[in-house]
Amino acid sequence: MQQIPARSTESPFRVYDFLIVFATMLGASFFGVIVAFIMAPPESLDVVGILSDPTFLGISLASQWIGSIAGLFVLKAIRRASLEDFGLPITGADARGIFWGLGAVGGLIVFGLIVEATGVDAPSQDLVTSFENIQGPLWTAAAVLGVGVVGPLTEELLYRGVLQGSLSRRFAPMPTIVITSLIFAAVHFQGGNLATVLFVLLGPIFLLSLVLGWLVEADNGRIGRAFFMHATYNSVQVILLFSGVAGT
Repeated sequence: MQQIPARSTESPFRVYDFLIVFATMLGASFFGVIVAFIMAPPESLDVVGILSDPTFLGISLASQWIGSIAGLFVLKAIRRASLEDFGLPITGADARGIFWGLGAVGGLIVFGLIVEATGVDAPSQDLVTSFENIQGPLWTAAAVLGVGVVGPLTEELLYRGVLQGSLSRRFAPMPTIVITSLIFAAVHFQGGNLATVLFVLLGPIFLLSLVLGWLVEADNGRIGRAFFMHATYNSVQVILLFSGVAGT
């Protein structure tokens, strides 16, 4: 990778600003879980049953994304931040990130084949369990839009725009990217055999975050290319799941 240039302007955010948005997201997600239990109670109250219910998980995820957006707006008001401070705007030229996303999917497929060849029982994210039960074009479109567009946008604004921006005030670019990626991967931890989860599930997520962080730093703090890469990476996986090409 080429040498990363310094950001043109200093981020107004602090590390605890990330915690403000993250706490807002968790609060909204918890509220969404309560609403989901009332509106669409899962058939089974065990963890597997809950996570395999697409309506329940859909409401929970939607509330999580709404909480993230609300938290970002609160942070914008507190810090009097501009859109540029979050890494915006996203322009058409940033669509080059699509090719990065396709490359990441290709790398993930190769990695999956290698893992399968070793005989390791690869864990999957909870979303995969729920997607297997999604039926109908409306739910399918909602899943692709949510996981493929809304999710990546809120995550890039939060992790690359706020967290990585705040860390860049204290650390050089590479340590900043590594720390951000460690946190990004840790948030996606969902339990299971620790060694297997770290290597098979969180390893690719950590590597993906490293590239996303590098793109943001290379673009002087703008998240455009990283968003398109992230959105492509998620969208292709969702489409492959629905098409039956990929599975658990």
